[in-house]
Amino acid sequence: MKIKNLIFIVFFSILLSCCQYFKAKPVSSLARIQDDYFYFDDIKDVFSKNLSKEDSIIYVKNQIFKWAKNHILYDKALINLDKDEQSKLLELVQSYENDLFSHYYKEKMVKALMDTLILDDEIKKYHNLNKSNFKLNQDLIKGRYLKIKADNYNIKDVVKRFRRFNIDDMEFLDSISLQFASYYFNDSVWINKNVFFNKLPELNEEDMTMV
Repeated sequence: MKIKNLIFIVFFSILLSCCQYFKAKPVSSLARIQDDYFYFDDIKDVFSKNLSKEDSIIYVKNQIFKWAKNHILYDKALINLDKDEQSKLLELVQSYENDLFSHYYKEKMVKALMDTLILDDEIKKYHNLNKSNFKLNQDLIKGRYLKIKADNYNIKDVVKRFRRFNIDDMEFLDSISLQFASYYFNDSVWINKNVFFNKLPELNEEDMTMV
């Protein structure tokens, strides 16, 4: 069965939940694939309170579709990727996780030890004298991307909003995310450079720098 068909099947099972989620308790599930459930609690922290009821339903439906799509693709990957490919990906994930936790912990410890009255110059001086303590084993970057067909009817508006990327733009892009082949908008989080660029095999780092 093709992925498109699988997502189409999920659609009918989730429509009722979408229409009723306003009445449902936070613990109620919005969708289900086999033994995995998608809850409103999973998106409540990023759910905009400024949306109308109709827009809220559209937003929730899009979130459910994204969850279902990712779930199905992940299951397909486990089936179609050989053990060596899976092993390499898991190593990247583990390495990134270790680096990220270490980096966050070091920053937290430094902030806890610093006096709130310490001047910026003193902070920079401390950092310069202790650079080795902040060195990671792998490069981390912040960035965002989206992949969309060049003939998309509203591509100019998409590009404009993607570059400007204010709150309204983020909500708009998220609402039409089903039009994107893939995307990553969480540019406030450090991510392993290799993990990021592996999502865009058709581009190299020089291309991405120029965008």
